[in-house]
Amino acid sequence: MQSRPDNWAAVFAVPHITEYRFLIGGSEYRESDIQGTPIIEKPLMQEPCIGRCCTGSLTLAVRPHANETIPKAACVQAFCRLKSRNGNTVTDWVKQGKYWVSRRSTSGSLVTLTCRDGMMLAGRTYLDKTQYTVWPVAMADVFNEIVSLMGVTVDSRTIIETGGDYRVAYPNEDVLMSEILSMIAAAHGGSFVMTEKGELRLVQYPDTDSPIQALGTAYMQYTPLSTGKKSISRITLTDSADNQFTYGNDSGIELAAGCEYATQEMVERIGASYSLKSGVLFVSDGALSNGVLTLSDESALQGNVIVLASKTGLIGRSFIPYELSGTYLDPLLEVGDTFSVTRKGETILLIAASISIRCNPSFVCDLQNGVADDDEDEVPYVGAAELQAMRYVSTGKSYFGNRINRKEGFVSELLHDGAATARLIANATTFSMQRYHDGAWQDCIYFDAVEQKYRLTGDVTVEGAITSVDLATSGKTVINGDNITTGTLNAQLVKISGSRDFYWNNDNIYLIDPTSDQRQIRIGAFDGTNLGIGFTKDGGKSWSTALDFDGLHINQQDEYSGVTLTATSIAFPAAADGTVTGEKTFTSNVAAYTGKNSVIPTVASVTGAPKGMTITIGAALESKEVPITITVADGVTLGNADSLNGVLSVNVTSPVAMTHRINWCKVNTGAKGADGKPGKDGANGKDGTNGKDGTDGTNGYNQAIITLYQRLASTPEPPTAVITYTFATGELAGDMGGWSRTVPDGENACYTTCAAAISKEASIAIPASAWTTATKLVENGTNGADGKPGKDGTDGKNGTDGTNGYNSAVVHLYKRAESAPDVPASALLYTFATASLTGTLDGWTQSLPDADGNPCWVIQSQAVARTATVSVSVWAAPIKLVEDGEAGAKTYYQDTPPTDAKEQDLWIDTDDNCKLYRYNGTEWQSVQDMNIPQILEQLISVNTTFSVLQDSIESKASSTYVTNQYDSLLKTFNSTLKQTAESLQAEFEAATQNAAGSVDTKYSTLIRASGDGVEIGKSNSAFRTLLTNERLSFMQYSGSVATEVAYISNKKLYITDAQITNSLAIGAQGKNTFVWAKTSNGLSLRYVSAES
Repeated sequence: MQSRPDNWAAVFAVPHITEYRFLIGGSEYRESDIQGTPIIEKPLMQEPCIGRCCTGSLTLAVRPHANETIPKAACVQAFCRLKSRNGNTVTDWVKQGKYWVSRRSTSGSLVTLTCRDGMMLAGRTYLDKTQYTVWPVAMADVFNEIVSLMGVTVDSRTIIETGGDYRVAYPNEDVLMSEILSMIAAAHGGSFVMTEKGELRLVQYPDTDSPIQALGTAYMQYTPLSTGKKSISRITLTDSADNQFTYGNDSGIELAAGCEYATQEMVERIGASYSLKSGVLFVSDGALSNGVLTLSDESALQGNVIVLASKTGLIGRSFIPYELSGTYLDPLLEVGDTFSVTRKGETILLIAASISIRCNPSFVCDLQNGVADDDEDEVPYVGAAELQAMRYVSTGKSYFGNRINRKEGFVSELLHDGAATARLIANATTFSMQRYHDGAWQDCIYFDAVEQKYRLTGDVTVEGAITSVDLATSGKTVINGDNITTGTLNAQLVKISGSRDFYWNNDNIYLIDPTSDQRQIRIGAFDGTNLGIGFTKDGGKSWSTALDFDGLHINQQDEYSGVTLTATSIAFPAAADGTVTGEKTFTSNVAAYTGKNSVIPTVASVTGAPKGMTITIGAALESKEVPITITVADGVTLGNADSLNGVLSVNVTSPVAMTHRINWCKVNTGAKGADGKPGKDGANGKDGTNGKDGTDGTNGYNQAIITLYQRLASTPEPPTAVITYTFATGELAGDMGGWSRTVPDGENACYTTCAAAISKEASIAIPASAWTTATKLVENGTNGADGKPGKDGTDGKNGTDGTNGYNSAVVHLYKRAESAPDVPASALLYTFATASLTGTLDGWTQSLPDADGNPCWVIQSQAVARTATVSVSVWAAPIKLVEDGEAGAKTYYQDTPPTDAKEQDLWIDTDDNCKLYRYNGTEWQSVQDMNIPQILEQLISVNTTFSVLQDSIESKASSTYVTNQYDSLLKTFNSTLKQTAESLQAEFEAATQNAAGSVDTKYSTLIRASGDGVEIGKSNSAFRTLLTNERLSFMQYSGSVATEVAYISNKKLYITDAQITNSLAIGAQGKNTFVWAKTSNGLSLRYVSAES
């Protein structure tokens, strides 16, 4: 069990809820961010086993925070805490696991995450990461290295043996760290899990009769999976050579696992119990005879030395297979812990082998500890380990030269003198027959997945001839020419390949244009008849002779392709306003043919130049090329300020008439892009040195509004004398004419006057003219109805500490006596911190004394003082608090009817779902509401529907829960969202249903948005509010007829009738204002200037 926070037990013992929070990629997610119920799975074993690495999981659906994306493989940490039902007490947060996102799915803004704990970090190969080169290595050292590679820490309860047998042999190349951890766990008779703190822990079957938590009946359903207890009677480990090491007998359950490092001593240490506890050697019956100790356990005697150890083995440990659902578990319980439940009056001790947690306020869990069915034939007898070996073939092991592993796949080897000389290897990427030659494996026959052909490499010996008939019936055979040493190759029978675009086949050597197989050159009988070099551009429909026995043939059909340009595209960079900065010059040469066939072309003109561009046709160069110079002057916009492009036409008249094109474009510098999103805050830099103090500014104005109060039967006059106000202290000095700074007590009406104090000086003299006319603030009247609670305001800043207030306490003393006793004669000292009295109490006590037949009297005193203690000497007269009465009704908690009951006694039937009965003097009568089971079935139900109708879309959500179990009341909340082409309407309804089925609708609220605006109202009110783009209207309904009684629009309020209870001010705040106000003499109009 995890360590408890200080107040955990106290909060868990009273009605409470469980709260959750999750840190996902460093961001906190609470209940409002989570959809549905997160599920935490904590598996150890569904059936008895050892040698496992168990992975926990977390599944939750969240709505990511605004502008946040949950990172790939984000770390997710879960926490929970307890909170009392009244909300006054909470515990510290405790960890519930550390996970990493494994998969995710998205539906709208909702992201569902499937997370795995740190055990998945062990799912990587080990040999390529280890630092050890000399094997075997101590098991503890390998364990510590794997933990370091995983990046986790080790739970302090995990201990790895360091004896000579606990060593790890050289591992296979593809063995995973999790597989090595599983074998280390098997060597210690346990399995590995990740704790709630994210630490690696070795867990064994517990050996205790004391439950960590007593659940009692705090569960919904208990299902036994066998009759009675099951005991572990045999431990079996199998090494890599299929050697079995076993200890125990066949009277119970066998725990079997694979462990390449297994030894007989290791198995016995797992199963056997040693006999030293607290320094006392315990022996079995008959082991001590005539003073001689007989050691029947061979493991206790090693080298004539008695080995004493305080250890209990797995043999003999028992458990009860079960399934338990709806369990109210302590969140601090861990897998492998024990707990107890009560069923039909019997207490059952169970092991938390597998826990599934629903992260809701009740922390409801499902638990399991199963057992495998023993359905194997008993004759002929085979052990569990042998049965396991019969069921599957292990990877990494060899069977008659055949093996399967993660690196190579399936491998079948031919052995010669104990060594592999040939093999077949097959996996997802390779299918090959190989030979072992010169210290390495070489392909002989393999399948080329790209060409979809089998290929032969190396030496090939063909017995007999391969004929064209063989090739026609068997397909094509490709043989590397390097391997042909003698004989004649008939090109009519085979194709000699250089590449896909160059090969020799039949009577021709083929050259294929890689961009189009319609364009070909053939050497040989290129058209089927004529010999020479020919070419075609239509796939062989027509042929042209390039070279034959008559010489070279020049094909005039390509004369146009002989005139070329050296540059066919030009770009002019420009500023953002479209102007070219700096003169830009480009040249493109016109050439006609090449080599000895080259001639000087004639360029007649260049057209298509925009305004601002100059074209110059130059004289022919020595290379017989004619240069064309294109110039753009500095500051030219080339037509307009925008980016643009065009085409220049170069008109050539000889040696052939044709037109070449030069593409040109002007590219403006783009406008500055929008600022990027702010980056994450950098780390805080070091504090800079303090700057010099600035010069003092001019003094500002001190301001204060001073309010005075006075009670009189009629309106008093304001102060007539000059009064001095000090800003620093807020004090007034002078004749205030009966006025005070606080509201005085009295029966008369209370009047108020005020004045504004504004000055740059520390104080100001307030003249009589500055005070406003006295107005009535309050007078005694009938108490009005309580107003609705206002919304909580934001927390103000902490004020300065006030002077120490008074300690106050009501002190009680109790005493039993036949008649009223005297109060204590002397003064007593009361200490507020401990609520204790010291002194002579004269038989009085601060707690209720035990009953002795006399009434119990109580006296009371008030202790008030600023000090930590106070003397108490004045007591109220003794009052009789209680006296012994007749015995009340008795409650029985058992599974059979009580026989010694009295009238009004209660009986809870523990064998019938705790049904409640009351005794009427002659028989037991049921007093439990029969509707409670049906209501409890609906204790909490949440339903949602989504309907697509012909003319609307409607979604509905409802929530039902029990408000009063004893009165069988169900509270139901419904919300409906309906969308049509004209409007969007939301309705909210709350209703209460009693056991008779009658429904009392408490309220129904409507919100509808349409083209008319947004309407808000309640079903039990005649008033509704309508909000449009131009006005806010207040509507009053009479039946289905609505009347607009008031509206706000264009900075004005329009209302049919208005009733103002006190005053009406006309004018902006802080400006000159006219105030209509009710006075004792009627209605007055007063002008208030902005300066007053």
